[in-house]
Amino acid sequence: MIRFLPNPFVCLLIFLIYHSSTTLLMSQTPTLANQVTLSNHVDDPENATEDNEEFAVLNSYGGDILGGGSFSGELELAFPEQVPANTTTYIRIDFDEDILNALLGGSLGTLLADVVGTIVFGNHYFNVEARNGSDTVLNKSSIVPPDNWRFRIVQDDEANFYIAITPNQPYDRIYIEDNTDALLLGTFNSMNVYKAFYYAEADCAIDPLFTDFDGNGLTVDLLDLGGAGVTNPHHAIDQDTTNFSEISLGIIGVAASMEQNIYFPKTYSPSETLEITLQTEPTLVTLGILNEVEVLAFDKGALTFYSDINTLLTADLLTLLQNGEQATIPIEPGVAFDRITVRLNSLIGVSLSQSLDLYGVSITGPATPTTSDDNQSFCLVDEPTVADIDVNEPDVIWYDTPMAGTPYAPTDPLTDGATYYGAQRVEGCESEERLAVTISVNDTDTPTTSDDTQEFCLIDAPTIADLQAEGPTIQWYLEPTGGTPLAPSEALMDGETYFATATGTNGCESANRLEVSVVIADTPTPTTSDATQSFCLVDTPTIADLEAEGPMIVWYDAPEDGTPYLPTDILVDGETYFASATDASGCESATRLEVSVSLNNTDTPTTSDANQDFCQIDTPTVSDLQADGPSIQWYDTESGGTPLEPTEPLTDGATYYATATGTNGCESINRLEVAVTINNTPTPTTDNSTQQFCLSDAPTVADLQADGPSIQWYLDATGGAPLAPTTALTNNTTYYATATDASGCESVERLEVLALLNDPDAPTTDNTTQEFCVVDAPTVADLQATGGTITWYDMPTGGTAYDPTDPLVDGQIYYATATDANGCESSERLEVLASILDTDAPTTDNSTQTFCVIDLPTVANLQAEGENIQWYDVATGGVPLDPSEPLVSGNTYYATATNATGCESSERLSVLATIEDTDAPTTDNSTQEFCQIDEPKVADLQATGPNIVWYDMPSGGTPYDPTDLLMDGTTYYATATDASGCESANRLAVAVELNDTPAPTTEETTQHFCSTEEATVSDLQADGPNIIWYDMPSGGTPYDPGDLLIDGTIYYATATNATGCESTERLAVTVVFDPASDPTIVSESSGPACLETVVIYTTEAGQDSYIWNINGGIVTDGGSTNDNFIAIRWTQLENTNVSVSYTPISECNSGAEVTFSEEILVCADITITKTVDDPTPRVGERITFYVTVNNNGPNDFEGLRVSENIPSGFELIDFETTLGTYDPNTGLWLIDLLPAEEMAQLSVMVEVLGSGNYTNIATIISSQPLDDDSNNSAEITVEPQCLTVYNEFSPNDDGFNDRFTITCIENYPNNELQVFNRYGSLVFQQQGYQNQWDGTSNVAGANASSDGLPAGTYYYILKLDNTTEAQTGWLYLMK
Repeated sequence: MIRFLPNPFVCLLIFLIYHSSTTLLMSQTPTLANQVTLSNHVDDPENATEDNEEFAVLNSYGGDILGGGSFSGELELAFPEQVPANTTTYIRIDFDEDILNALLGGSLGTLLADVVGTIVFGNHYFNVEARNGSDTVLNKSSIVPPDNWRFRIVQDDEANFYIAITPNQPYDRIYIEDNTDALLLGTFNSMNVYKAFYYAEADCAIDPLFTDFDGNGLTVDLLDLGGAGVTNPHHAIDQDTTNFSEISLGIIGVAASMEQNIYFPKTYSPSETLEITLQTEPTLVTLGILNEVEVLAFDKGALTFYSDINTLLTADLLTLLQNGEQATIPIEPGVAFDRITVRLNSLIGVSLSQSLDLYGVSITGPATPTTSDDNQSFCLVDEPTVADIDVNEPDVIWYDTPMAGTPYAPTDPLTDGATYYGAQRVEGCESEERLAVTISVNDTDTPTTSDDTQEFCLIDAPTIADLQAEGPTIQWYLEPTGGTPLAPSEALMDGETYFATATGTNGCESANRLEVSVVIADTPTPTTSDATQSFCLVDTPTIADLEAEGPMIVWYDAPEDGTPYLPTDILVDGETYFASATDASGCESATRLEVSVSLNNTDTPTTSDANQDFCQIDTPTVSDLQADGPSIQWYDTESGGTPLEPTEPLTDGATYYATATGTNGCESINRLEVAVTINNTPTPTTDNSTQQFCLSDAPTVADLQADGPSIQWYLDATGGAPLAPTTALTNNTTYYATATDASGCESVERLEVLALLNDPDAPTTDNTTQEFCVVDAPTVADLQATGGTITWYDMPTGGTAYDPTDPLVDGQIYYATATDANGCESSERLEVLASILDTDAPTTDNSTQTFCVIDLPTVANLQAEGENIQWYDVATGGVPLDPSEPLVSGNTYYATATNATGCESSERLSVLATIEDTDAPTTDNSTQEFCQIDEPKVADLQATGPNIVWYDMPSGGTPYDPTDLLMDGTTYYATATDASGCESANRLAVAVELNDTPAPTTEETTQHFCSTEEATVSDLQADGPNIIWYDMPSGGTPYDPGDLLIDGTIYYATATNATGCESTERLAVTVVFDPASDPTIVSESSGPACLETVVIYTTEAGQDSYIWNINGGIVTDGGSTNDNFIAIRWTQLENTNVSVSYTPISECNSGAEVTFSEEILVCADITITKTVDDPTPRVGERITFYVTVNNNGPNDFEGLRVSENIPSGFELIDFETTLGTYDPNTGLWLIDLLPAEEMAQLSVMVEVLGSGNYTNIATIISSQPLDDDSNNSAEITVEPQCLTVYNEFSPNDDGFNDRFTITCIENYPNNELQVFNRYGSLVFQQQGYQNQWDGTSNVAGANASSDGLPAGTYYYILKLDNTTEAQTGWLYLMK
């Protein structure tokens, strides 16, 4: 038998995940016991300290016949460090397989041993201990099957066995002992120990590692004959979704349970989610087995979670199980756990084998990483690496493909335009899905410059900021690449090369740099012939007086930096000055010339009289002044000034200043001060030598102010003619005043007064014609003019000034002056025309406006004609009313109009509001009754009041039209409207009742009379009060009771009750005059009837005491003494008839029995069809035939026998029917009943064999009734494709089975074969494989010896061509 593995990618992925050296998606890190501390009777003990499939052999001997020579094999293995308490150590062993299989069942071990019958636990056994140094902290033996979680025998995913012990104390070593009972004289035994290890940490432990099972309430018989147990338990942890472990209780009649344990390498937190995949028989699901499947979680042996599967199922999952399909059930225990137990409890009273297929238990891995930007941009200059990709989670690994692929190193540079795929790693586990991030690596253009050799002056201390380059956000470096950005303030160096980058709007600095060379120039220091230069203090020497040779000399107050002097700056005695020179290139010398300054002086002259008096009449001169000292010189200023001539006349009251000049040629800097008094009339004085006047005041000389006797004014400082007092002053003119004392002496000196005549600018305005609204009562203050203090006049000159509160006059011109801060009014005036606008008051046709209460009138309802009407509640002033404000009866409202200029009318329209209401209507009857037949209308309602209107609501609502028909049970609401047109606010409510008399009734709506009778209207039969017959269904003319009836005419009857209301509905009665006749029978079928179908037969209606008789059928409806019809299902083909007789209602009909004979035929048809899901399968594949039987009706078919024999080219796998039972041994499909218009289907799953008959024929053999049509047989022929993979071979050159063989592979010349070892590594690959592989590897690096690959299980992928799906599976290489 060939075993296929339909999903090789799952297997390969699992192998790659577990064993890839690049990406350990689901790896656990075991800590091995790596030291042999005790070894007795052990072969190769060191093998047990390595993880390499090698093992140590522990040997034991039962002893000889004399009772001597027995021994046991002992091996103690120490761990690198102490193991914490409650940590499980796993010891992989080979031992007697029957014993291990029994111990794998935990507490069932003894029962399982009894089932085998050849196991005695004490004959060959092992002991195991956990030790801490020399102390034993736990010891167990295989003599006693495991009964708790601290000692177990478990299997891994490859069905290898392990001893699992979990001490409750710390330990550092493991002791294993192999024993043979002394009763087994001369018997040698052994056990293999591969390794002992524990999981110190779990990098990624989302998959279970080990499993065992247990049970409760079971007996040997149940385990043996009943089939209870767990089959292939390791399939639940091998991650292969196509296989499973079977948890079975067999056919059981007692309360029992069977459970499988799944052990994980670490305790999981409450946030972890489990997935359990299982399947069972749909019949068991129907019987409620899901209520008996439990999921339990344990942590360190303690139960932490419990639930039955049924409570965890969704509707979709339940449907899958009900259909016999796998269901993967997510579970969130919400507690910590390290073991999951799936337990099957027995269903009592069920005669079926109870089992559950467990495909696997797994824990969900990490989620896909996330990012806020799946298109990330970087700068080329930053040399971005994989580590720079931004994600929201830590520990993300990046790959070059969305699946598998090569992981990037964090330092790998990013590539522009590339997509990177990130997997999140949590506790060593990588997410299954990867995050895709597209990378953009941006760059900015290199800066440019018009000068790649740039020159600077040394004196300017040029810095990086002075370098010139074009580009965005320039940054300078000393290196062409890398380096540190230079600060803008860093000094440039002569002959140095600098490198510039630019940073664009993308934030990226240019990867390439602009290269610029720097030259720094200097000018020679100035020179001088005198480094110490002397000057006279009195000359006030300045910087310009200093002497230095060189171009463009500049003097400073410091040898470097400092402040440059102005050429006019005064030299300071003893100070040092520093000069620089600047050449034609504009570079100032960096080094400065140093010059010291010395300032010389002569002693100040002296005098015996510092106040010297002279007579003006003597015309005293400077030479008359007295002072002692060399070379006296007089000045009229304390410093500076021009030396006075000796002949210069003295000035009374003046102070003169004398200097002396010594032999050093320097004039004394300090001067002798001498006050001169010349007796003379004092010069006039004034408080204001600059006197200001307003031009508008027409000032004269008499207005000049001076103090002194007999003031006289001149236009000249000396001489000239005196001015008359009436002489008009002129602007900006200087006037000179003298005083003359009593002696008549005019003062020699004149008082100088500057006269200024001020005239402010006339005011200005934006509008010389200014408009105002009368309603605003504009005043002079509202006129607009810009200037100083504005004053308005009634004349262009002169005139009278207005008061600001004076009201403006329409059409008046106003004249404005401006008065400045000095109080001067402008001589020119601004002319402004005032235009006073008014809007006509609103008008109205009705100054007393009447409104109705019911209309809820508001201000908006007031009527006035005009622009932009606004209403007030006062005649003047007040606040405008809101249009929605309700009107108050008796209140007067005032309206204004506002024109387009925005002027509101000064006059207001007055309107008196009167709000009126009309009394509600009245009535004598609030509940008014009418006859329905009269079709009463709204106009028929009674109410008293003017102009009544009826509504459908107590307020609001819609008014009725007077012609609207009244409705029964409806309340109508009436208003009255008086002569003023006001409708009453309150409404009268009137309830309406419409009376109707029920229409007459009759037992016969078609009334028969004999044509021989002279029947009249009074002979018509109708029940009801006061019957009246009409010739129309409505309206029309009533008949007289004596009117003769007319054949075929319809008569209409009404009834009138005690209230006088005639019925609105009329009874219609058709009059038929019958001739003399006999009963008749009519069939609804136009031809023969079909067997087992129902046919309806009718006779004359309206007769009495019908008597029906039938032969060959069954009555399904009608047929009573009151029925004029009968429905018959015909059940036989012959002697079929129906008869009827009745008592006629008139003498026209005899009522005698009449018989109708019916012909019955078989009309039904059944068909059979056959299809197959794959007409061209490969040998070994499974296909399904579908046989469908359709009953096309109209009859049901019973007792169908369908032949469906499986041809020799197929082997039956499974079958299923939608109806009936199928026996594969006889090939008969029996269907008890197939109703009309129904179908039944048989599906048969078979495996295609290598030879035989491939034509499948299905035939309907018999049925009731018999259907002998040609469509009762169907066949289909399958054409198998020859391709068989033999998945075991032994390349040992014995000439038998030495090659991996695939029959018919020659039919696929373009095939490709790949073979992988269990670690997922490729060991063999061949294009166009032709059965030549002998077990040797043709792939470099494969772990193969000179004699080929090692024995073991391998996995293959066979690609036949590019159009068909690859075949996959396992193969076993034997040596």
